[in-house]
Amino acid sequence: MKGELDHEECLKQALQGAHTMFAMTRTIYDDQAKSREVRHGKAIADTTVATGVQYLIYSSESHAGNISGGTYPIDAYDAKADVEQYIRSLPIRSAFFALGTFMQNIGGMMATACRGRHLRDRQYPHP
Repeated sequence: MKGELDHEECLKQALQGAHTMFAMTRTIYDDQAKSREVRHGKAIADTTVATGVQYLIYSSESHAGNISGGTYPIDAYDAKADVEQYIRSLPIRSAFFALGTFMQNIGGMMATACRGRHLRDRQYPHP
């Protein structure tokens, strides 16, 4: 079911009567990417708890900034990891999975970072 992530009432309606919520936020790469990702993730989590949903499954990522000691932050990944930590603090059963990236991103938006000498300059760390 579709729910507008910036409208709490829409989310509440979408979650009415649900037992389990699977959430995967869509990253939009612009100057608001990280703040939007965190805002949407927390809205999903808060509304899931408020509507009495019993289980939340969240699509997360490894925190690249933390893993690399701050050398290679990736806003989209770091935001998802921050939301995961937030969800872990809430009174709801939860599970998390982190795919790393979608394969179509390798040939698209990540392609320029993976060509020639730039590969060593833009490592994407994994735990």
